[in-house]
Amino acid sequence: MGVLPVFLARHGQAEPGYDVADGQRSLTGVGRRSVRAVGKLLAAQPPHIDRILTSPLVRAVQTAELLAGELGIDEGIAARRIVAEPPSTAALVDVIAEVPANIQGLLIVGHEPTMSILASALLRMAEYPRSFLPGTVLALRFDQGSRRGAFDFAIEPQGPRLITDING
Repeated sequence: MGVLPVFLARHGQAEPGYDVADGQRSLTGVGRRSVRAVGKLLAAQPPHIDRILTSPLVRAVQTAELLAGELGIDEGIAARRIVAEPPSTAALVDVIAEVPANIQGLLIVGHEPTMSILASALLRMAEYPRSFLPGTVLALRFDQGSRRGAFDFAIEPQGPRLITDING
């Protein structure tokens, strides 16, 4: 067991759910452009991502696919119900802790409030201090043995903007 780079991403801006089931909501044009811009900035940052787990909801899958395109990932994307409907935060932490040693970096694409709750649990904070707006990515160094994460950086979709101070 070692230190695994883990990236938590909230899906991009989605269409309102007035006349479509929540699981079928697609990204808007603004959401797609924003996710691609975040993906370009993410691709310029070390470390390498080679595995993506995503919620099976349409907007999350679309976000995962756009990010994969910017990251140059053709394989290694898996839609898993546990990302959309985790039985507990501990169950998601278990998934991360059990990632095989050959994986260089794991990206999880999900929803709020799950991403903020997971970030808080991994960082051992009462509450993640930044907003997880649609399209946000949080990068952590996750120690698989202690199951504890350390903040590396965040990318916020406005701009997009690289954040190197968790409180900044």
